[in-house]
Amino acid sequence: MVGGLWVNQDNMTLQYGTQKALPEQGGDYLSYGETREIEVTIPDMTALTTLPLIQSFTTFFPEVNGTQYIMVEEVKTYTDVAVTGTSAVLSVGLGYIGASPTYSTVTQSINGTTWVSTQPSVTALSNTAFINAMPTTALATLGSVNVLNLTAGSLSTYGGGYIGNAITLPAAAHKSYVTALYATAAFTAGAIRVRIRYRAYNVISQ
Repeated sequence: MVGGLWVNQDNMTLQYGTQKALPEQGGDYLSYGETREIEVTIPDMTALTTLPLIQSFTTFFPEVNGTQYIMVEEVKTYTDVAVTGTSAVLSVGLGYIGASPTYSTVTQSINGTTWVSTQPSVTALSNTAFINAMPTTALATLGSVNVLNLTAGSLSTYGGGYIGNAITLPAAAHKSYVTALYATAAFTAGAIRVRIRYRAYNVISQ
């Protein structure tokens, strides 16, 4: 157990104290039929590290295994605060919290307020599942949108490896969370949203 956050024996993430008031940065859009859409906000690009950090503790992909899989159809980024950082590149992936995580402290600015939170270590399924080394130049303009799917964007440059592929996720012992990290150099400013559209083969039970 550590101050502010604890992963219990059931692999559930429990927040308490001041961390319980930390603004939630992710959620699911209302959708019908077989396609789902989730969005996470990276509210402070300067808080990213070279290790994957979970971007929402309440938004995760369903546990599918065996004959089930998910298919990521499209990923979009929206720039809410112009992103800066010479040589910095962004990767957005997927991972889960293992049975005995280590913990680190993360300081980030959300809507003008500075928050200090505890982050558990992440076991990566893929650090580049959704976005692979997207450069600052693609995120630098306020209001800009990047679309990554099989027919738009530049998948060969920074599209994630899960786009357009059938992915089997871990069994019910784990929740698969959206993560983000930087490489080459740190970001110096910026905030973005990442929107992911996906569907599942067989019934989504969560």
